[in-house]
Amino acid sequence: MESVPEEQLGECNIYFLYSNSRSQIQPWIKRLFAYEVEGSEGMIEFDGHYYVFDENFPTKLLMSFSLREREGFKKEGYPDSIFYNVIRKADLLIEVHKREKIECTDRISKITDEDGEEMNVCFFPTDRQKIYFNIKGSLGDKEVEDWFFAED
Repeated sequence: MESVPEEQLGECNIYFLYSNSRSQIQPWIKRLFAYEVEGSEGMIEFDGHYYVFDENFPTKLLMSFSLREREGFKKEGYPDSIFYNVIRKADLLIEVHKREKIECTDRISKITDEDGEEMNVCFFPTDRQKIYFNIKGSLGDKEVEDWFFAED
């Protein structure tokens, strides 16, 4: 099983993409709690959002995963930037088949409306959740690139 040790989760970046011809919602990760892959199956536990109804699963997307070193370094000519060595990187076509919501992590703000009434408002709903997926291939595979760059 491949997993990221808990102490390295802060150095892990996961982004999700759909092909340029698909307008679908993708997960957004605010904080990563777990990343595990065994064979062709995986699970990510995170705090963030993924606005997809359960009946819309399974759904395919490209997951870009990278794990970097904790300590960054400077490069000459880039005084305002910090660079990191990447330890592991993968661009995978995955099919998300299940989501499990663990707890609501919405941040509620109190605002006053025009009548002077105080209201509780959530501008960006989030949940701690797990998504389960199957790995279908990796970028570099012809089938994956055909899927990603396909015109609908």
